[in-house]
Amino acid sequence: MPVVTLHPKTLATLEAVGGRLSEYRDTVVRGLVLRVTPRGVRSFGVVYWRAGRNRRMTLGRVGRLDLARARELARDAFVELAAGKDPGDERRRSRLAGSTLPQTVEQLVARCLPRLDLRPSTRREWTRIAEVDICPALGKRPAAELSRGEVRAWSEAIKRRSKHTANAAMKVLHRVYSWGLRQDLIATSPCAGLGRPAPEVRNSRWLRPHELRALWQALGTVARASPYPDVMRLLLLTALRRGEVLGARREEFQDLDVPKRARWIVPAERMKGGLEHVVPLSRQSARVVRRRLDAVTGACLFPLPGEDRPARWTSRYAAMLQAELLRLVREDLGDAAAAVERWTVHSIRHTVATHMQDTLKVPDAVVALILAHRPPGLSDVDGIYLRGRRLDERREALQHWADWLERTTRRQRVLGGAAEVRSDGRMKGGTQVA
Repeated sequence: MPVVTLHPKTLATLEAVGGRLSEYRDTVVRGLVLRVTPRGVRSFGVVYWRAGRNRRMTLGRVGRLDLARARELARDAFVELAAGKDPGDERRRSRLAGSTLPQTVEQLVARCLPRLDLRPSTRREWTRIAEVDICPALGKRPAAELSRGEVRAWSEAIKRRSKHTANAAMKVLHRVYSWGLRQDLIATSPCAGLGRPAPEVRNSRWLRPHELRALWQALGTVARASPYPDVMRLLLLTALRRGEVLGARREEFQDLDVPKRARWIVPAERMKGGLEHVVPLSRQSARVVRRRLDAVTGACLFPLPGEDRPARWTSRYAAMLQAELLRLVREDLGDAAAAVERWTVHSIRHTVATHMQDTLKVPDAVVALILAHRPPGLSDVDGIYLRGRRLDERREALQHWADWLERTTRRQRVLGGAAEVRSDGRMKGGTQVA
C-alpha cells in the first residue's frame, strides 16, 4: 500500500495502479486510506488492527466527504479503539439503530433494487427474479440472520430446476447484500465466499434447415390456440429477443399495409441495450403482426388472458416444443437424430445470424444491426458518431431471410434413412430436398 501525504488538490490525480483497485495510506493521520477503484471512484476509509486481524471501516466518498473531515473521523476512530471499542461495529450499530428498514430479506431487496444503477431491461429482470425466486423462499427471513448454509440450500434447489436461473438469482442476492454492507444496513453477507451455483456455459447452438422445418411444423400443432406459436414465428422472422417480442404493443407498428415501409419501432426502455430499435418488417412478419392485431382488442400483442398486460414466457410450452421437434426430426432422420442437441429460445437469434452470414451472405455489419448489436470493428467513439441504421439493407436482408425460411420450411420432410442435409437445403450427393 503506497504511503503518501494526501492533499485536497492531488486527490483526483491518484489512479488505480495497473487498472486494479489501489489504496493510498495517509502520512498525516495513521490508518486513513484513500481507495481508488478501476472506474475512478474514490473513497476514504480507516484500516486498523482489532482482535488479531486487520479490519476496515468506510468513511465516505470523496466529494461527499472532504479530506479534513475524513482525518477528523479517522482520529475519532482511533480514540474509540484505544478505549477498547471497535469503531466499525460502533458505527454500524448506530446506523442500524436509526433505521427501521430493512428487517427482512424482502425489505432489504425492496430498498436496494430501486437504488441500483441498472439498465431498464436488467432492472425488470432482477425485479422478476426477486419476486419469483428470492422473496417467496427467503423473503420473510431476518436479513441479518440469513446464513450461508440457507443460501447454499436455496441456490441448490433452484439449480435442480435451472442452472441459469440459479446463477442469476445468486447474482441478484449477492448484489443486494453487497449494497446493504456498503450502506451499513447489515453487518455480514451470507453470500460471501459462495460462487456461482453452476458453471456458465456459453450457448452457441443454432438450428439446421431440417430442424427449422420440424420447428415450423411443430408451431402448427403444439398449443396452436395460444399466442406462443406467433411469438416464435416473430422471433424467427425478426431476430428480436423473447422479452422484446412478448412486450410488443399496437402503437409500435407502422405502415403494415405498405410492404416497403412496414416497420416495428421497439422503444428504448424495452431494448436490452437501452436504445430504440427499428425493425423493417418482411411481408411474412407483417402478416403475423396483422393477425395478432385482429385477434386482440387491447394494446398488447400478446396479453395475459383477460388482461392488457404482456404475457410471460412459459417453460411448459418450450418443453412441449422441444419434444415435438425432436419427435419430428427422429421421424425424418431415424437413428441419425439420436444425438440432437438441446436448444433454447435464445438459440433462434444464433440461428438467424448464422444462416444470414453463411447461407445468404449478408454482411456482418448488417447482421449486427439486425441483432441490435454494435457492428464489428467500431470503437466506442465510432459508436457515438456513426449512427446510420442502414434500414434499406436490413429490410432487404430480412425479406431475403423470410423468403429463404419460407422455402425451407415448406419442403416436404426427408423420407427414409439417415439423410444429411446441407445448409443450402440440398442433401449430400446433390439431391434436392423435396
